[in-house]
Formats: sequence, C-alpha cells, structure tokens
Amino acid sequence: MLISLHDCAPCRELNSTLVQRFERAFAAGLLRGSHHYEARDENLYWDHDRPAELEQLLDSARQFSAGRLGVDALRVRIGGWFNRAPPGSRTTAHRHDSGDEQVSGVYYLQADAGAGDLLIYPREGRRRIAPVEGRFVLFPPNLLHEVERNASGRIRLSFAFNATSIAAPPQHNAKE
Repeated sequence: MLISLHDCAPCRELNSTLVQRFERAFAAGLLRGSHHYEARDENLYWDHDRPAELEQLLDSARQFSAGRLGVDALRVRIGGWFNRAPPGSRTTAHRHDSGDEQVSGVYYLQADAGAGDLLIYPREGRRRIAPVEGRFVLFPPNLLHEVERNASGRIRLSFAFNATSIAAPPQHNAKE
C-alpha cells in the first residue's frame, strides 16, 4: 500500500504536553527554522534539550516506519521537524526525495476540523487525508504532496519526518 494511516493512542496521550512544550520553546526562540513562508514557519528543528515526549514520538515514528520497510526498528534512522501552521497558512506541493529517504510521514499533534487536508498525488489520482490528532500518515517520499489552507481558528501543529533503513553493523569474528 502506497499510503498508510496509523492511529497511535499512546502518542495521542503525549500531544497536550508536547504542544505546550513546543509552544514555549517556539516563543523563546529555541527552535531552528529553515524558512518562513505563507505566514508560517516551515521545518522547525528542536536540536537541543528535546523533551522525553518528543523522543517517544520519534520512537513511534521509527516503529511504524520499520514495519513499512520490513526491518527492525533499531535499523531505522529518522530525521524530523515540526510544521506550525497558523490559520490561513498552507504548504505548497513538494516531494521528499532529494536524498536517501525511503519513507516520509507526518504526525498530527494539534489539528481542528478545517485545519487543512493533506493532499497526496499517487499515479492513480489525488488522495485527500484529513488531519487527525494522534495519527501518523506514511507515504513514499517521491509522491508529490501539499497541505490545504488552515481554515480553522487554531494553529495546526504537525511533526513531519523521513525514514531510512540503515545497514546492520558489520560482524567481526574474534580470532582466538
């Protein structure tokens, strides 16, 4: 299956705390952003002093990606960033296939009705996916995708990521 949805109840329980910690870090200027576009900060990286809730979210992303890749979760490298989309903002069409990515995904921390659907364009046509708090959406990185304008009254906060399987460490035979 090209596109898969994964509801994560344990992750959903982390959302409120992680959103609060994220907003405090954002307000304090502790997050590194790649650029500002259409009234939103794209690709916000939490490089230092990441909270335990984010590490748990990364572990879940790793588990779901491992299942998709057919490898052990210990063999999955995840690179991720937050997207903070205030009302009125959107994400233009793009892909994530510039490197060695094998799976792309998004997890929704905060998304009200009307917060903007994810539009993915597989060969067979457009797929519309409404954001649901506590849900992961996984898809191939070469699929063109975009997010509709946030027409809700609240910030949409998501965590996007790319996953890659990494080789097992070489086995060294000890000589006696």
